[in-house]
This record gives sequence, structure tokens and C-alpha cells, in this order.
Amino acid sequence: RERERIWRTRQQVGELDDALIVDGVAGAKNVFRRRVEPDTSIGDDPGDDEAARLSKNGRRAHPTRLRFVFDCSGSMYTFNRIDRRLERLQELALFVFEALAGLED
Repeated sequence: RERERIWRTRQQVGELDDALIVDGVAGAKNVFRRRVEPDTSIGDDPGDDEAARLSKNGRRAHPTRLRFVFDCSGSMYTFNRIDRRLERLQELALFVFEALAGLED
């Protein structure tokens, strides 16, 4: 390999960047990363053009998908009686889903 591709972080489309998950929960839109050639400048990247990502009706051509993973293991159930961690996790899940309600197509 002559030129190794690099990760470009803080993108609006691509793979979710694990280091920016908290920023995404706080509402930031640039929480993705993509593999690009090292000589590609930010302005030359066609993925940076907002109009290129929108279809004719003004919606994104490719929908944003979120995946949530919650720990519902036996240890969560076991220690729930001590510190109510499973109940807090359920409340958090409900809070997140209610916050996202109405954003689906």
C-alpha cells in the first residue's frame, strides 16, 4: 500500500465515532467519521456538501440510523435491588425514545 487511508472525524455522515457519543447525545450533528485518502482536503470532499446529501424533497437521501444497546443482563437484575440500576436504565431508555419521538419519517 502506497497511501494508507485516514479517518476524518467530526463528519455529518459516515460511521459513528465512539469518541463523540456524548456529543451526539447532547445534540451535535458532527459525530461520525469516514475513511478518506490523506490528500483529500475538507473543501474538496463531496460528502461535505449539504445539498449533495439532500434529495429532491429536501430530506436526506440516506436516512440516519441510530442503534442503542442496553445492558439487561442478570447482574443488572441482581444489583437492581441494591442501587436500582435496572430501573434507572429503563427510565433512561424511555427518556431517549421520548426525545426522539416525532423524528422518524
